[in-house]
Amino acid sequence: MEVAELEFDCVRTVAQMELAGLGLDVQKWQEYCQLIEEKITDYKGRLEQHFQEWQAQQEKPLNLNSTQQLQIALQQLGIKVNSTRKEVLEGHSHQPVVADLLAYKEWRSQQSKYGHKILPAVDSTTGRIHADYRQLGTETGRFSCSQPPLQQIPKQPQVRQCFIAAQGQRLVIADYSQIELRVAAQLSQDQRMIEAYQKGEDLHCLTASLLTKTPIEEVTDEQRQSAKAVNFGLLFAMGAKGLRNYARNTYGVEMSLPQAQAFKAKFFASYSGFDSYVRQLKSRKLKQLRTQSGRVRKYKKGYASLTHALNTPIQGTAADIIKRALADLPAQLDATQAQIVACIHDEIILEVTLSQAEAARQILEQVMIEAGQRYLPDLPVVVESVIADSWAGK
Repeated sequence: MEVAELEFDCVRTVAQMELAGLGLDVQKWQEYCQLIEEKITDYKGRLEQHFQEWQAQQEKPLNLNSTQQLQIALQQLGIKVNSTRKEVLEGHSHQPVVADLLAYKEWRSQQSKYGHKILPAVDSTTGRIHADYRQLGTETGRFSCSQPPLQQIPKQPQVRQCFIAAQGQRLVIADYSQIELRVAAQLSQDQRMIEAYQKGEDLHCLTASLLTKTPIEEVTDEQRQSAKAVNFGLLFAMGAKGLRNYARNTYGVEMSLPQAQAFKAKFFASYSGFDSYVRQLKSRKLKQLRTQSGRVRKYKKGYASLTHALNTPIQGTAADIIKRALADLPAQLDATQAQIVACIHDEIILEVTLSQAEAARQILEQVMIEAGQRYLPDLPVVVESVIADSWAGK
């Protein structure tokens, strides 16, 4: 019943959010799309140079989007791969041809995922983007977003600066700090994690300190980045090989397989409460999973995998939290006349007049914190917010 009421309470907010829409600087987006085209052409030219000798012996031009042709062409250059997936190619990224191929694939991916999908989504009447949010878009209870897929927009400033506030307005952007790690601490009751958050410590820095035996105040940015990969990777049952690839692909962190294995062992030794929680989940055959609100995910055939057993309660509780905030916000914001214009994962974006921006920011923070504390009673919830002209401000 609590989950049903939460979803019902959220419906009106989601409808208002879709109707309000998000502003787009069409000229800047066109410039970015032009940049994508130029990058694709540039890297295509580079790759044609790399494969020039091999291509001269072929009857047809090399199709850079053909896995089979690329494997053969790379093999002729002494690079043997059984796939052209990103995680496979990353292991050969020290080779110039592979580095250029990865860059080509990345720009092509940006073009297909959202490059061509944003401008057609701008409403001809309002001049704004009115995305389709699905409250139960995933099995964990998180939102999905399409037409266009705003959740896939990368964080690079050159991209997000295209999403703007209307003239005379400002965007208020707020997101939860390390919310999934905080949920994991609550669910596992890991005392070291809970105490760290109660003291206001950065859990990524703490993990880096524990893994490298470096005093927490001396942890470097590089060590913190590695720890960030370890924290989020091991949160969802990655093995050492998966952690190594995840660290490289998501955070640009290189670690050997032995290093990844050592980091994994040290992580679970350091966070014994979370280790016990994972071991308990491994030992149980679960036919259903629940979040902190009581949201249920049932398995009619078989049992929940360990990945699902970890992922669903953590991501699902984060979904409960953001939905509770969305449900409570409109009434609190009424006096400011602020509009909720987007919700991206653990982030909420408002649009409001400049004169009311600070008041709206304070309300947004407070409502989000209260929503988090409802489900995470044992540790503080932190929300970080800014007032900006564009989405790039955060």
